[in-house]
Amino acid sequence: MINRETEKLILRNFIFEDWEDLLEIAQQYEKTEFANYDHQWPQTPLGIKEVVGLFSTGDAFVAVELQSNNKVIGLIQIQRKEGLSAEIVHDFGYVFNSDYHGKGYASESCRDILEYLFVKLKIDKTVAGTPISNKSSCKLLERLGFKEISRETKHFRKDAEGNPIEFLAGKFELKVDDWKNQTNRLD
Repeated sequence: MINRETEKLILRNFIFEDWEDLLEIAQQYEKTEFANYDHQWPQTPLGIKEVVGLFSTGDAFVAVELQSNNKVIGLIQIQRKEGLSAEIVHDFGYVFNSDYHGKGYASESCRDILEYLFVKLKIDKTVAGTPISNKSSCKLLERLGFKEISRETKHFRKDAEGNPIEFLAGKFELKVDDWKNQTNRLD
C-alpha cells in the first residue's frame, strides 16, 4: 500500500471515489495533441470506473492528490516489468490534469515516487517513454535524472482511414546509481 506525503501532495493508492477526478483528467488528455500517441482513455463514467477498479487493485498506479482540497490531479504509473534479467525494473509514466500544469506538482510527486522505488522497493532502474515532440515531458524526465537511451517509431492508434498514427518515441532510463548521484547533488 502506498501512502506518502510531500509538501503539497498526497501520493496514495486509487480508491473507487477517484473516478470523477480521473474522468476529468482523461477527458482533458484526449483533447491534447499528444493523445494520438498513447492508448485511448475511456470517456464515459462507466469506462473510467472500470479503469479505477483496475488502478485500485495494487500499487502499479499512484493517485496524486492535492492536500489543500483532496482533488486527484494526476497519476503516476510504476508498473514492474517482467523480464529475463535479474534486474528489478519498473515502467514509469504520468498523466496530470492540465489545469495544474506548470505548478511543479509533477516534479514534486515524481521525485517522491522515484525515492519510493529506489529506497523502499530497491529497484535497479526505471524506464519511461514519451513522444520526442512532447518537449515538456522530455524536459521533466531529464530534470528527474532520466537519460534518453533510444528512439523508435511507434504507434498506438489509427487514423480515420485505418492507418497507424506513427510518432517518434524516446525511451528514457534512470538507474539507481544515477539517481543516487543526482540526489546527493540536490542535498
